[in-house]
Amino acid sequence: MTTEPLQSFRKWAITASVMMVTVMQVLDAYNAVANNGVFVEPSLVRATVNQDGSIVKAQAGLAHRVLSTGVAQTITSML
Repeated sequence: MTTEPLQSFRKWAITASVMMVTVMQVLDAYNAVANNGVFVEPSLVRATVNQDGSIVKAQAGLAHRVLSTGVAQTITSML
């Protein structure tokens, strides 16, 4: 019995799974691990400047726990 079709499928499955994740999703995962299990919504803008020159700070991203602290620390130790 040959394993060629199975080997071929494994390569395709790994490639497909990698392609289904965006760079932003990977960064979001690292974000949560780096913050001890708390996901903080990323923000690209720190502040804006009004026409009169006053600076308006952007609101902080929403944060919520997605991993326990222990799980985040375990993942960190494996990285």
